[in-house]
Amino acid sequence: MTDAPSGAGRSLVSIDGVDGSGKFRFARALAEACEAEGAPPVVIFRVDDFRRPLGVLPTATDEATVYYDRYYDFALLDDCLRRFMGGAPGVSIPRFDPAREIIDGTQELHFGQASLALLEGVFVLRAPATAAGAVVVLEVTEDEARRRILARDMARGRSREVVEHRMNNRYFPAQRTYRAAFDPTHRADVLVDNERWDQPHLLRLAEGRLPRIVEKVLPRVVRS
Repeated sequence: MTDAPSGAGRSLVSIDGVDGSGKFRFARALAEACEAEGAPPVVIFRVDDFRRPLGVLPTATDEATVYYDRYYDFALLDDCLRRFMGGAPGVSIPRFDPAREIIDGTQELHFGQASLALLEGVFVLRAPATAAGAVVVLEVTEDEARRRILARDMARGRSREVVEHRMNNRYFPAQRTYRAAFDPTHRADVLVDNERWDQPHLLRLAEGRLPRIVEKVLPRVVRS
């Protein structure tokens, strides 16, 4: 087991997986388990909080390339992760309004006495700071991921046609690019079968890579 690799005594665990794999739900369960054990409040970084406004895309746009290359500000995310690991009390980031697809002011991320941050979202290994911490990868079949995305996005007011277009032209093609470049399954310190997100199942655990508190509470979140 390891403590934080930073001089500030802080640890980072990244939670990776395809769109619809249940990353935020898993991060929240892990944070709650750590806090129930007595850890200070856990910081959760979300890739979705680092969206960029793109405006209306031309009809002929390669949506998967845009989604992969331009949708998220990974340079800013990486800087925020490094600031957390370096002991900063917090950071200010642009606030993205997903309904209007614009930046609408700023939002503050307060770290307080946190000793652990969880990063969840797509393409997380594109932030170089993740190399300083452990990586959890959630595995689901494409059929199950599609079912979840459809339910999630239709609940947000999108039509089935729009959601299916996004899955076929953005999400899954971009995930293939990401997996070819970063091979997150091979990189994972913890590999979890999350096909049933109410009963995640541990597939692989690299001893000594997780912060002590996370290794202690992991059995409460996943079954072996």
